[in-house]
Amino acid sequence: MGQNNEVIQRYLEEGLVALLPGYREGEGDTQVYTLQGAHHDPRSLPWLVEVLARFYRLDLAAVRRHTGRLLELSHHIPLPLAEGLVLLPVKVRQAAALGENTTGYVNLIQVEGVEAVNGENGNRGNGANGANGEMSEINGESPNSDASFSGRQTLYTAGEPALIRSRIICRGGLVICCLNTASTVKTKLRQGETARQELLQRQRFTAGPAPPFAGLKGEGLRELLPSCDCLLRNFFLLLLDSASRLEPQRREQAPRNPRSFRRSRKEVI
Repeated sequence: MGQNNEVIQRYLEEGLVALLPGYREGEGDTQVYTLQGAHHDPRSLPWLVEVLARFYRLDLAAVRRHTGRLLELSHHIPLPLAEGLVLLPVKVRQAAALGENTTGYVNLIQVEGVEAVNGENGNRGNGANGANGEMSEINGESPNSDASFSGRQTLYTAGEPALIRSRIICRGGLVICCLNTASTVKTKLRQGETARQELLQRQRFTAGPAPPFAGLKGEGLRELLPSCDCLLRNFFLLLLDSASRLEPQRREQAPRNPRSFRRSRKEVI
């Protein structure tokens, strides 16, 4: 297993919750959140999503096209990669510079709920943003935090906190604040579930690989013969009966050690 696959497998085994864009020293990277903690991945978020798709032997562009047609979407398309991994695109910050990624992905399976944030609540969390637009973490037990978020790990967007319009409550104590409205996020959740159900339906009707042919025994060959009274059928049945009588004798005479059998043949020659 390659190094990329080992890292991806670790994320999945820990329960992938979210992939959020981060910037460190001017370079794009990804903050990976699982049920067991946070990881810094030096790869860009689009590249990491591509690696995830390859892990499942999927063509990411084909997944986007198929799901886009299914949901009648041309952008911000959910990515159903597996039964337990449906990535929903959500806007988590404003771009501080041209070309910066503002969209993260939340795993549909790990979302517990969505909460709307009005203008007054959007001012909560001032000073929680990291330097240089980096995503930072704070404890949800500050005096201005809601009691429902006590003990939860909260991520705030870079830029003006007043732009936060909803909170996505995830398993593992993670709360993601994003710039999408709560109604938009709920629509994305419904779209993701539709894509997930369609994926499950396709998997049920997709035939698995055919098992290797291991030959047929005498009884299996008899069942394949046509139920007719003809010379060829009777002749073939005689051959099967003869073969079945000779089989025990052939096994007893077979050499137990193939190497010694080959040596004895050479000695005779």
